[in-house]
Parts: sequence; C-alpha cells; structure tokens
Amino acid sequence: MPKSAVIKAMRLSEQPTIVVSFLYGFLDLGVFPKVGTIQYLSVGLGLVLISIGSFVLNEFSDKATDTLRADRQPSKISRKTTLLTVLSLVIPGMLLGIYGGAPLCASGACAFGILYSLPGIYLKKRVFLDLVALGFSFVVFPYLAPREILASHLQTIHVPPIALLNLAFLILFLSVCNLIAMIRDIDADAQAGIRNTTVRIGLENSLRLGLSLTVVAYIIGAILVYQRAHWWYYPLFLCIPIVVGIYGIGLGARPDRDKVNLYFSSSARVGIATGNMLAALLLLVILTVLAVLSY
Repeated sequence: MPKSAVIKAMRLSEQPTIVVSFLYGFLDLGVFPKVGTIQYLSVGLGLVLISIGSFVLNEFSDKATDTLRADRQPSKISRKTTLLTVLSLVIPGMLLGIYGGAPLCASGACAFGILYSLPGIYLKKRVFLDLVALGFSFVVFPYLAPREILASHLQTIHVPPIALLNLAFLILFLSVCNLIAMIRDIDADAQAGIRNTTVRIGLENSLRLGLSLTVVAYIIGAILVYQRAHWWYYPLFLCIPIVVGIYGIGLGARPDRDKVNLYFSSSARVGIATGNMLAALLLLVILTVLAVLSY
C-alpha cells in the first residue's frame, strides 16, 4: 500500500475546523497560563490526531461516493490499513487528551468523529444526526476542551454566558461552512444511496437552510459586536456577507445543478484555504502572547 494513499486519506489540509474551534476555546478563557501550557498543547495535538483518524475512516467509508465525484478519487487503502491507521492515530490522540486533562472532550470528539463514518452506524447517513455529529466532534468538544483543562486546575468549571454565545456563533458559522461541502456532494451522495440531511431535504431546501443559519449567525455576531466581543472573532464576522453571497448565488443558479456543484466545489476549496490561514493566525497570536509572558 503506497504511503501517499494513506497520507491522502488523512486530508491534512481539511483539519482547520477542529484547530480553529480549540484555539477559539483557548482564547475565550481569557487567561494565558504559564503553568500547564504543555497540557493545552497535548490536548490540542490529541484532538488533531483524533480528527485525522476520523477522516481516514471517512475516506474509506466514502469510497462509493467518491467514485461518483469528478473532483476526488476514491480511497485506495484497504480495510486492514484503514483500521491500523485509525487506531495508530486515535489511541495516541486519546492518551494525549487524558494526559492533558480533557478526557471528556477528547472522548466526545472521538466518539462522534468515529460514529460519523463507522460502518453499521454511519451517522453520515442519518438525517440531522450527521450535522449533530459533525458539530459536536469538530466544534463543541474542541471548543470546551481548554475549559476542561482549566477546570482540572481549579477543581471547578465555569462557562460564562458570553462564552455560550461565542460557542453558538461558532457552531452556526462553521456549520454553514460545512454545509457548503455537503451541498457540493449532494448529487454524489444521492447516487451512492447516502440519505443524509442535504439529500433528504433536497438542494433548494439545503440552500435555504444554509442561508437561514447564516442570518442567525449574523444576528448573534451583531450582538457580540455590540457587546464588544473579543477581536479574534472579527475575521469570522467579516466573512458572513461572503457566505450569504455564496448561498444567494446558489439559490439563483439552482436550476443548473452542474453550475451549483462547480460553484460550491470552488467555494469549499476557498473555505479550506481560508480556515487554514485563520488557524495559523490564531496560533501565531497565542504563541506570541505566551512568548511575551514567559519573559
């Protein structure tokens, strides 16, 4: 089995969601502890390994869908290689999560990430549960992980109302971004017999759902701006009109399915690149602050 096939299955370029969620959760703590930095790094790395493992499993489970997609080749890794690769990533990821002081969040992210693609359960095929699994695995648990680490030091956990509002905004924004990829795959999923949320409700309703959730995210974002929310959310606020435009154009072009698929494929690629840049920016900010505080 060529190593390139395994590396491709890891989809390393598509990891910014879990990284961004974790970094936002860390920034929202409002503290930059000198003690325990290794714990945060351990949990962050552990969550990324768990995420990569779930992507490898998803790549294997999605062979039937990817065969029908023009922009992706189906996975070439075998069942045995998939199992060994997933275990070699998820087990160290869980151990790092436990060592860092976030066993609950690491376990939750792992459970939903694996169940999303696990043959037999395959939450990806279950209407609305697919969105729930993705939301908890890549947003909710990674965001709450830094707070669980802090709670292990303080022996208590406190989630202020503003943090819940931040989390709600993050869930909505990242969900509508993920929905772009799901709409891109809607025809291939339907042909492969995957009756997920977008396939069940159809293209037009999927576009309307994405637009509606974006509007709700905009309202929450406006509240956060009014309350002088942390500046690190501003890049996401600025992206909301772009996302509204994407769904609006999709609704206008919906009679031409090929045009919609091509447009949303391009939008998904741009979204991945933007997510990676945002993750790099947030990480640079955190490392800079920690370096300054270390003196």
